[in-house]
Amino acid sequence: GQSESLGLPYKVQRLHMLQHGHHVLATAVNSLTRHAFTCGPGGLKVWRLGGREAQDTFPQSHLHWPIQTPGAFLSTCMLAPNGKMLFAGGHGLSGVNVWDLLAPDLHNPSQLPCEGLSCQALDADLKGSLAFAGFSNGTVRIWDVRDRN
Repeated sequence: GQSESLGLPYKVQRLHMLQHGHHVLATAVNSLTRHAFTCGPGGLKVWRLGGREAQDTFPQSHLHWPIQTPGAFLSTCMLAPNGKMLFAGGHGLSGVNVWDLLAPDLHNPSQLPCEGLSCQALDADLKGSLAFAGFSNGTVRIWDVRDRN
């Protein structure tokens, strides 16, 4: 239940603890497929959320993300509002990676080019057709992800 003031829950209970293994810099949750995504220097991991188990030691899978230079790492990830695409960006990568979560093979993400920039934030419009990425140089790039332009 919820308290009448401020809409705060009466009780908070830990349901899961995911062992990512490195610093977790961003998370995304797909409530439709019951998956969680954890993102950090150790990569992008996919977790199946089910039942009320207390701890998940091993991820369901790791999503491939190409490293171009030493010191490159993922720092942010975001799920499109429609739950069909996952975006991930970071430092030292040649682009923002995009995974089509409905595809049978998640090993080859598409890339939104941004060579030499450090991605700090990601967002998408409600339809999931436009992707926005904010960079450390003070710019925001916008892509139409329907045709990857």
